[in-house]
This record gives sequence, C-alpha cells and structure tokens, in this order.
Amino acid sequence: MLLILSQENFEVTTENIIDWLNFYGVKWVRLNGEDLQTKTSMRFVIGKNGDELILDHKGRNIADCVSTIWFRRTFDAGVFEYEKFDLPLSKPNYHTLVKHLTNEYYAFYWLLELYFEKRRVNWLSKPSTTRINKIRTLILANSLGLKIPETMLTNNVEFLKKPGRKDKGFLITKPITECINLQISMGSLMMYTQRVSDAVIKRMKNFFFPSLFQQEIEKEFEIRSFYLNGKFHSMAIFSQGDEQTKTDFRHYNFRMPNRQVPYKLPSQIEQKLDLLMKSVNLDTGSIDLIKTPQNEYIFLEVNPVGQFGMVSAPCNFNLEKKVAEFLREKEDKVKKNGEFISKVIS
Repeated sequence: MLLILSQENFEVTTENIIDWLNFYGVKWVRLNGEDLQTKTSMRFVIGKNGDELILDHKGRNIADCVSTIWFRRTFDAGVFEYEKFDLPLSKPNYHTLVKHLTNEYYAFYWLLELYFEKRRVNWLSKPSTTRINKIRTLILANSLGLKIPETMLTNNVEFLKKPGRKDKGFLITKPITECINLQISMGSLMMYTQRVSDAVIKRMKNFFFPSLFQQEIEKEFEIRSFYLNGKFHSMAIFSQGDEQTKTDFRHYNFRMPNRQVPYKLPSQIEQKLDLLMKSVNLDTGSIDLIKTPQNEYIFLEVNPVGQFGMVSAPCNFNLEKKVAEFLREKEDKVKKNGEFISKVIS
C-alpha cells in the first residue's frame, strides 16, 4: 500500500495525483499533518526505541501494510487553528509557535523515516533530504562543472562596494534559505529575487543581517526543470520582455503572462544536474536555471519539494500522471517480488 504524507490546505497537486492513482487502481492512504491533531480516525504511536509503529487508521494499523511512501510535504504550521491554544497570541508568540510546531512535525516525519528504513519500503522523496542548504548546493554544483552566479554572503556593505564590481552590472539579493509569505491585514507579502541598485547600497547601514548577494546574470530566458528519477521535464520562461518579471518570473503578471514552452536541455547539462541530484540524495525536485545570450546555462537552485504544476500544464507534460505511474511501478515491483513489507530486515 502507498502512504502519502502531505497537508490538507493548498495542495492541489496531491489531489491530482491521487486521481491518477485511483485510475490505476493503486491502494493508498493519505496522512495529512493536520490529521494527527484534528481527526480521531488517525492515531499513532512510535515506541520501543523506534522499533514499534502504530498508524491506527479507522481501527487498522496501516504501518504493517505500507510498501511505498511518497513524502509530498510537511504540515503547514502557519495555517494551524491557534485559538485552540490558551496562549496570548501576540506577534512574537505567533511566529515562535509556528516555528516550534513546524520543527516538531519534521521530527515526527524523521522518526517515520527512521522506522521505515529498517523495512523494505520504497520512497519518493524523504523528509531528511527536503531541507538542503542552498549555498552548499551551489558550491557542489560548481564542483560538478555547472556554472553558477558569482555569490557572496555578507553582513557588511563595504564588500558590496569593491572596486570593479560596478563594471559587472547589478547585484541581486534573495533569501539564503527559502522564500516565505507574510500575512498582513490586506493580504500577503511575497519574497522575490530583488535587484540591488547603487542607490540602495548607498542607503544601507555598514552592518546588516547576513544576506545573500549574487551578480545579476543577463538572461535570454529562464528555465524551470522538473526532475523525476533521472528524467528531466524542462520549460523555458520568456520573462525578459516584461519589467515586472524581468528579475524574477515569480513576480507574475497575471494580466499578460510570460510565454512558457517545452524545452530540451543539452545532454551534458542534464548529466551534470543528474549527478548533482544524486549527490544530495534527491530523486525528485524542481531546478531553476538561466540561459544566457552567450548560450551558457547557469544553475541557480533546486527546490526539493518540486513544484511542478506550473510546468506540467503549459507544456502538456502531464507530470501528475508520470508521478502516479512512478509510484504504481514501485508498488507493482513489490507485488511481483512477493515482498512482505512489514517484516524487519535482519
């Protein structure tokens, strides 16, 4: 049986893949993070130093039946119903609680991974591999022969004023880890890659919070490539004709969207990217690159969660079907081999 680890809100990708799993007749159980605290139909116990697991789903221990696990994403603590806690929810307390509960949930998923490591269970994505270090990945990509932007991490404005840096063009800045959304009374604030002009640098204090800066790369177009088990499904994004999307295509122009078309990366780039993904133990993820007017490919980053809906529909890749087929093949292999998943490997 397939166990899907996901979340309840804002996760249409999981629903789309489940539709295909139903079509193929794959047996599955979905465990959302919210289920562990809001539904009496899902109870769990991890005990005996991690050697016992009970996932009680409607009176049945499904842990004994799990043969494949798809870790889609962890619980989004930011949407939890905080009125259930008897706490003064000032802004500091709110954000502290969000961070704490998110880490608590990751600890639970890591314990699940530890338990199932002792059994012949197939995985598509693992909790332990979905929190990668962006800087380390850049350095690793460069060591494997991929070109990356000139990058620095600094807390001092003087390093942004080095002689000769102005001749290289603009700097850009973006989060060292992942972008987040900040909720405000009128909606939400999004984090984007942002150009850092000379005027901005002049207004900056000498010291500031440690921040990531990169040399801005001239783009012919941007590339988002979804990676699944050694195969690439890439899309070219023509973001440069619109000032709103020029620096970061995620600053979407919904009135006049960027043109997006299927794209085939050169085989040598795919080989290096494949080696990178294997080096960071990722069998799936979404990769961002830049294609320059000089016909160079610049690696930017990889998102381990693998947002691929935006690639699937415009390019007719039908990635939801491909992911479902991949999971079905995992399950079929277990049945063919006659493996008993609940048996502990001695």
